[in-house]
Amino acid sequence: MKPTSPVNEDSDVTVTCTHDLPNGSISWLQDNELQKGENKETFQIKNILEEKNISCNVKSVCGVLSSTITITVKAGNHMMIIMICVGGAAALLMLFAVGMKIVLRRGQVQSQARKRQRQQNMENIHSTVNTVTSYY
Repeated sequence: MKPTSPVNEDSDVTVTCTHDLPNGSISWLQDNELQKGENKETFQIKNILEEKNISCNVKSVCGVLSSTITITVKAGNHMMIIMICVGGAAALLMLFAVGMKIVLRRGQVQSQARKRQRQQNMENIHSTVNTVTSYY
């Protein structure tokens, strides 16, 4: 039976069982549980996540022959994906913080400029008032 090497996590696996027995009928067991409706030479597992024991039983006039394979699964890179997501989130947070700092600083500069302008206007008004009072 195939496959014979470890498979990647979350991949699809097709197991093949071939025989030369006359009038042989095939049945499949997955982890010792009969898989109803599975009677062809191939057995498919979608999105495999953990190790599985798959048995192919061939029943014929000669008797019952059985073959079992253990499909081992290579773990995915979930930790790497999590680290990339955390790094991306941290980078976005830093960009947001820098953007907010720039916006706040710009607002502060504009506020100071308006304050200076008001002070200058007040000084101009006082100097005008002083000038007018000196004519009396």
